[in-house]
This record gives sequence, C-alpha cells and structure tokens, in this order.
Amino acid sequence: MNDRVPDYSQYRVGYREWNVKEPGFLTASAKDYIWPPKQQYESDPTPTMDNNGGFWAFLDLKELIQSSHYARSENVVFGRVAFWGIVIHHEKGLRAQYAYPLELMYHNESNRNIPLFKRAAERYGIPLKVYTEPPEWTRVREAELAAAAIADQTRRATLVAELEQKRKETHQRQLDRNKLQRVRARAALEYAKTFGFDPSKL
Repeated sequence: MNDRVPDYSQYRVGYREWNVKEPGFLTASAKDYIWPPKQQYESDPTPTMDNNGGFWAFLDLKELIQSSHYARSENVVFGRVAFWGIVIHHEKGLRAQYAYPLELMYHNESNRNIPLFKRAAERYGIPLKVYTEPPEWTRVREAELAAAAIADQTRRATLVAELEQKRKETHQRQLDRNKLQRVRARAALEYAKTFGFDPSKL
C-alpha cells in the first residue's frame, strides 16, 4: 500500500531508535549515517514494494521495545518519528520516503549519557524525556513470567515423575530377575534331589 503525504500536517507516526554520537547527532542503529538536524531527511532509494528502501519504524512503541533488534545500551535513544511522502505499510511497521524525529526518550535516569541526549534533543529541536513503561505492560510481563515459571515447574515435575517411574521400573525388573534366578535355583536343587546327584559337584 502506498500513501502520498504532501506535508507535515498529514504525517504518519512510528517508533524507532538511534545511536547518539558527539556532539549530539542521531545515527541509525544499523548504519552509520547521520540524521540531519532541523531539515527533512529523504531516503535513498525511495521506498517501493519491490525494494527495502525508506526509513523504517514500528507502528507501536511496544513492538519496538520488545523487538529482538532493540538495544538498551547507554548511547541509545528511541522515540516518535514523523513519516511522510511515499509510505509503505507492513504488518508491524512502515517505510517512508521522508522522516524527522518528533520526540526522544531514554530508559535509565542514571544514564551517564543524559547530557549528550540533551544536546541531541536541542540540536534537533525536539523534547527529551525519560521513558516509563506503562503499568499494564509490566502486569502483562509479570503474568507472562509467572506463566513461564508455572510451565517450567510443570516440566520439572513431569521430568521428576518420569525419572522416578523409570527408577521404579528398573528396580522392579531387577527384583523380577532376582526372583527368577531364585526360582531356577530351587528348581535345580529339586531336580538334583529327584535324580540323586549333587549339583555342587558339577
């Protein structure tokens, strides 16, 4: 699907991350190009359905945070981005011809790079804030962790039960073998008594 967005008033919003480099420039995490401050940024090549061009972003912040590509290193910021021009939509994200950051966020209030982040926000003329995860995300994650813990306990209990069952079966087989050996020994003695010879002399 292609959307042509003529100006800032009709931009799409997505979420992505950047590395921050001195003296306060945003660079793409996957590549080392600098996003130019206070000017529109055009992708090369222009995005189409037949290429991977365009500026990438997630449609939902949660998708970005939970993405396997997301990094929580000290020099990383993330945030909202405006996208316009030719926009290609995907299941969880988009690619666009033009882009500009709207807001920067960082995770840890004790991050030693906060002064650098502030310089970047000032250079790009956008706000900067510390990110606080929504409580419902925390509850969902806690529920997922609890469910995973229960599943792990169940797997462990099942494994212990299976090992105990195998131990009992092995023990029973040994008892059966011992019993069979005793039965054969008694039968041999009875046979010897019946036919009048001493098995100990064989």
